Amino acid sequence: MDYQFKVYQTEVANIQDPRRIFINWIKSESKVLDVGCAAGNFGFELKKEKNCQVWGIDYNPESIALAKKTNSYVKIDLTDLNQIDEEFINKYLNFFDYIVLGDVLEHLLNPDITIDKLKQTLNNTGRILISVPNIAHCSIKARLILNEFEYEEAGLMDSSHIHFFTYKSLAVFLNKHNLKIINYSYTTWADIYNGQKENNPYNKISSCVKYSILNDKHSHVTQYVVECEQDSSIKESEYNLKLIDDNTKENKNWKYTYKIKRELKRITNKILGKTK
Repeated sequence: MDYQFKVYQTEVANIQDPRRIFINWIKSESKVLDVGCAAGNFGFELKKEKNCQVWGIDYNPESIALAKKTNSYVKIDLTDLNQIDEEFINKYLNFFDYIVLGDVLEHLLNPDITIDKLKQTLNNTGRILISVPNIAHCSIKARLILNEFEYEEAGLMDSSHIHFFTYKSLAVFLNKHNLKIINYSYTTWADIYNGQKENNPYNKISSCVKYSILNDKHSHVTQYVVECEQDSSIKESEYNLKLIDDNTKENKNWKYTYKIKRELKRITNKILGKTK
């Protein structure tokens, strides 16, 4: 199939970067498959910091050329991530300690097929590391209320995203593929309210709606980040769902808190006929 080739080349940043979280979780000298390795920034850091053996797969020949220049990968295969061939699976059957899908699943036509194939390349104690953007981020919720749903060059609304995840749908996806979360984290943006857009949608919606959006702790999550092990007993369990929800903390720092509470108090007093 035809793709619009995009070269993703960003340095591994601080703890608000899923790749940094992955590096902290991965054990030294492990065998790692970097799915959608892009320009190789993650593989470079992983080899440098953890002395891992890293293999990569990507669909974009331009990205692969850049990744190879890092000299961090044992091998990089040009692969359609939607149609990973059996030759690759058989070559690396039960081989990897970790498979990393950092912001990859949302780009795939059928992530179910891809992850089932990739799981075959994990060894018996292998782990799958996944990050996905949160479609229920406050900036998206606010714009949906305004009937806005616009794609962007990058970020939560990257134009190449074709699957979308909330924390609930992520838990369902993991259960479906017998993946149990053993480590969980998430990222937030500093400019958490506007996302990556310049205009502020909150000036156009009511205080009550604004408060409802921002008072939901999951509205402040940019990406969900998980490390999973294979466990067939998880299929009908609410373990993954509960773990994500319980370990996503309330965000008490959002800048609209005082203003909205003051506005809500004024509205309530007006309804009750009070002057203050």
